[in-house]
Amino acid sequence: MKPFKRFILSIFAFLPLAVFADFSLVRNGKPAAVILLDAKATKSAQLGAYELQHHVKSITGVELPIVAGNVSPGMNTVKIGGDNSGLTGDSSKIEFRGNTLLLTGNDSPVFEKVDYHNPDTFPKLEYECKGSLFAVYDFLELYCGVRFYGMDEAGTFYKASENLSVKEENRVFSPQMDAFRYVYYKDKRFARNEIVPRDFALWQLRWRMSSLYGRNNHNQYSIYFAHWDKAKMYWLGRAFKYKRKELFAKGYDGKMADVDAILRGNYPNDKDLPPQLCYSNKGTVDYYAEEVLTYFNGGNVRGGWMNFHGNIPPNRTLVPRFEGKPFFYPIQGGDTGGHCLCPDCRNRFPEDTKDDVSNNKFQFIADVARKAAETDPAAGVSSLAYIQTLRYPDKVSLPPNVSVQLCLPICTWWHPVACQKQMDAYREWIAKEGQKRPLTLWTYLFSPYYDSRRYFGNYKPFPGLYPWKTGELFKMFAKDGIKGWFTEVDMQCNHLEAYVAARICYDSSLDPGQVIDDFFEHYYGEAGPVMKEFYREVEKAYWNPANCPEEWLMDKNVVVGPKGELHPYWGMGLHSPDVNWSLGTPERMKKLAGLIEEAKKLTRTPEEKIRLQRFIDGIWTNALEGEREYRLDKMKKSELPYRLQVMTSGNINGDLSKVDWSKSVKTETWQNLYGKTAERKCRAELVADSEYLYLKFTDGSPAENVLNFWRENFEVFFHDGKGYPVFHLAVGPNGTSYQYKHILKDGKDTVEPYEFNAVISSSSTDESWTVLMAIPLNKLPLKGSQMSLNFMRTTPSGNAVWNPIFTDSYIKGIDRFGVLHIHP
Repeated sequence: MKPFKRFILSIFAFLPLAVFADFSLVRNGKPAAVILLDAKATKSAQLGAYELQHHVKSITGVELPIVAGNVSPGMNTVKIGGDNSGLTGDSSKIEFRGNTLLLTGNDSPVFEKVDYHNPDTFPKLEYECKGSLFAVYDFLELYCGVRFYGMDEAGTFYKASENLSVKEENRVFSPQMDAFRYVYYKDKRFARNEIVPRDFALWQLRWRMSSLYGRNNHNQYSIYFAHWDKAKMYWLGRAFKYKRKELFAKGYDGKMADVDAILRGNYPNDKDLPPQLCYSNKGTVDYYAEEVLTYFNGGNVRGGWMNFHGNIPPNRTLVPRFEGKPFFYPIQGGDTGGHCLCPDCRNRFPEDTKDDVSNNKFQFIADVARKAAETDPAAGVSSLAYIQTLRYPDKVSLPPNVSVQLCLPICTWWHPVACQKQMDAYREWIAKEGQKRPLTLWTYLFSPYYDSRRYFGNYKPFPGLYPWKTGELFKMFAKDGIKGWFTEVDMQCNHLEAYVAARICYDSSLDPGQVIDDFFEHYYGEAGPVMKEFYREVEKAYWNPANCPEEWLMDKNVVVGPKGELHPYWGMGLHSPDVNWSLGTPERMKKLAGLIEEAKKLTRTPEEKIRLQRFIDGIWTNALEGEREYRLDKMKKSELPYRLQVMTSGNINGDLSKVDWSKSVKTETWQNLYGKTAERKCRAELVADSEYLYLKFTDGSPAENVLNFWRENFEVFFHDGKGYPVFHLAVGPNGTSYQYKHILKDGKDTVEPYEFNAVISSSSTDESWTVLMAIPLNKLPLKGSQMSLNFMRTTPSGNAVWNPIFTDSYIKGIDRFGVLHIHP
């Protein structure tokens, strides 16, 4: 029977006479069944018993007893766990046997006692089978009409009744995406509500999250701890054996390269630390083949997968093997780029570039997998196809013991070119490898909030809601045979998208349209149709290629956004404030406001009111405030930039000790990049003579202790008022300076060294930071007596500028610089 038909039967189960039902749990407000556990029950079965008891009580007000051993004659029995032969992975079974209902599944043999109030005792998401627990959740949803929409009890739907009976229908179920299903949400807040650890853990399990094989993330650390140098952390430091520099990427000596945070944390001052490995080196291949076999045989490695702190004994099994399921050990470098520049790596695939290293990377993965297979063909390797490696590696033959997880930023697929480029890559992987190995996904269910926070100064955006498009895409993924799914999402912003995806990934037979219809009916009650119209209106605006600016579509082979060309396999950074709020037109915002007001009138139950208020708090209020702030920012942008007038005085030949700062011209209060109040109190003072411009920068707060120069500095930019070339001088707290000239080359910003011949002094204390400069006027782009300039203070906690530039990119804000006049 199809799930929808089964749910119709469960509705009849709530009728007082229950004439269509033949297995009763509660009858006329009294228990009609007991919950039975084995004397030695798995954690999965124990938690399943507590969850069934809890939700039956929520529906009926009646608490079913949980017993072990014999039950009273005449009572229906709900047996949870056991009798599960032939089931593998997270497979489950619902079976009616006279007056016994069996809810069971394949469980890992973990028998510690579960405390229903302590999430630390619950079954684990990672590497633990939970079939019995999932059988309970399937029973509650498909037979009893419960829905787990949210992250706490306010998000759970059921219909109250003093009777609970269900139609007997047996079911054996195995998720198609049996490798993993995982929703990653690190904030643990929903709207303005903190989700407590117990609710968070139950939400993950109720959404059937699980990870048994093939999931990937960054895991290319242990080789550094063994063969680069002794790590800073105690246990990882003990892993060091001896130096083997040949195993690591070449070309990064002395560059203080951008590397993964775990590596930088263990080698904080190492300027030679390479970001990646040498993929062509046989020793690197041999090292990781041995690590694969170590985990395959039940051990682990300090700094390897699940032991990143190195404090877990090497003989403990961290990645178990499951009967009937393949084994894959994850190998994946950091997000930093910086691949090997040695002749062997560059010559074996000369067509590879810094933006596309698919062949080199997957040749390495293939080599490791083949080496491990020489010992045991079942020892597999998994890795990510991610940005620089999403393109199908057409020069590489992958062995059968490789699994690949494709990273797809599907939230950008409203952009026609981004969609086409990424869909083409996905389709090629499916066509050429889908029948040969498990292919899995890492999706990004983001919306404009992500671009706002990451690229555009954290403005408050018009929302991006797209549950119908999500359902369409995930049905496609399921049809294509995808075996596992991991997603990043902000549950405050895209809760329904995550719910729809999770339901389809667990049970690909579901109709996403019906899942969405049920959500609005159950979650908002009589306000459901109104909220459904709200979502439709937003999705129609957000996921609409017609709203893509025309200039972005001039070249169908290049993904273009508000800051120019983007990597075709990433494409984030599309929603600048102007692009985003072109969707939130006054007419649309008025319509949406009307729908919210109508929904307020139609919610009836306390739960419905809470759910609507959470939507308002988490999405709508932010949009209302964002609309107002955007209109004000537009007015600010139309304002004339700040100007400074400096009169020259007697020459002091660049001697900073002779500057009379009491005669300086001072800047106005600095703001953040987008014209809001800056946290730091910064100012610049200027004095000039006929040969030099003297500049004094003061930050009223101390400089932060940051290794990366470009995250902690003071910068000043100059141009002649027409844009390029732009002259750029940056100073760090220790007095280190970088001096550049930016030019346009082939339409792109290109940086060249430049020498200002400036005298620079930096003084940093526990209370403030001051920089003094004397810059020769003949090194500045004065046009007559004036030029454009801006001052920038860069810190990890937020930036400050003299003239707001309304972009995170300093060089892209040159049209918003202030003006300096130097008069004789």
